[in-house]
Amino acid sequence: MKRKNVWGWLLAASLPVVLAACGDDDPPPKAKIAFPETEARVSESDGTIKSFHPDIGTGLKFGATTGRQVKFKINFDKPLNDKAVIAYKLTGTASNVNPNGTTDGAVNDYSLAESGTGYTLDDDNITVEKGVSSIEIAINVYEDLSLEATEASYVEATDSYEETVIFTLKSVVSGPIDFDVATQPEYTLSIYEDDTYISLQWDTSGSGGDNLDPGDADLDLFIWSEGETINYSVNEGTAFEDMFVPAGFPDAVYDMGYPYYSGTKAVDFYATFINLGGTVGSTNKPAVEYTGHYTVENVNTYSADQEGEEGHEHYKGAPQIIQSLTKSKLSYPTVTAVVIPNGTSRIGDNVFTAKYSSRRSLLLKSKATDQPKLFPAFTKEDDTTARD
Repeated sequence: MKRKNVWGWLLAASLPVVLAACGDDDPPPKAKIAFPETEARVSESDGTIKSFHPDIGTGLKFGATTGRQVKFKINFDKPLNDKAVIAYKLTGTASNVNPNGTTDGAVNDYSLAESGTGYTLDDDNITVEKGVSSIEIAINVYEDLSLEATEASYVEATDSYEETVIFTLKSVVSGPIDFDVATQPEYTLSIYEDDTYISLQWDTSGSGGDNLDPGDADLDLFIWSEGETINYSVNEGTAFEDMFVPAGFPDAVYDMGYPYYSGTKAVDFYATFINLGGTVGSTNKPAVEYTGHYTVENVNTYSADQEGEEGHEHYKGAPQIIQSLTKSKLSYPTVTAVVIPNGTSRIGDNVFTAKYSSRRSLLLKSKATDQPKLFPAFTKEDDTTARD
């Protein structure tokens, strides 16, 4: 009887020890994962040179450009007790593939930073270090030389043209993370186009209506800054002109020229500025139309100066400055009145370097190819002023 009691006492005494040992072997609780913010919306550039893609910064001699950075967080509800690997995927309409070697300046829309505090990232997985409770992933968004404004990219809710980056968590490859595969949490970044589209149209009927009749008139469209041609549109014949200016171009004064190349009638012309990322002029509107009037005395062609080097042709008859815009980040707060020169729409035999500046090889690949089909409402202004 005594022996039996001894064994019973030993068993009872050892039981808590055994149970405690089993408890120590239980796996620690896993961390839950979440995006504190699931979406964001930004302009393609911040209105500065730095926002251009590095390839374009080099090609345009802007120096080192990095794009603009947008960061988003992934939170864990407790510090990770071990390293974790999480599979992810990228979708959306924006591209992170750089078509290297193209001749038209095409670049990728964005890239992901490959590392940050507490994590590294490759094409398929995020590796998060032990002890981390939150990581912040950086998306590098790049300004480019393409006007990406088509009906397919138009978003009615925001009245803008957008591309998207969708970052989706797929599964846990390894590590102490509690993840519901069915939910697949995701973060969406919307990038809206912010360039300024410029069109020049004209009418020879004198009716002033919406049905423009170009007649036999041929006008051209130039924009330049500090003596260098930034962009131009010189369609042959009576086709209207259009072009655009990237929002990442430097803050500066940009001069507009609307030379009357050929024709036999007086024309009313309409210069329309549509800023997809900011405003134009003192009206603080996204789009403004300025009007002017040419007589046949303003007709003036230009001729090539054969002494110009190939790719840097010189022309006689520089376009007159008809109006100027002052750029500040994403907007053009100051736009001068349209000034019509007496007589010619060009400056006599003055020689100017046009069309093929050293930056032209990369510059503004789409011109009017992807011109906007849906415009915000614009304000019409009759800013015709005779030059003294």
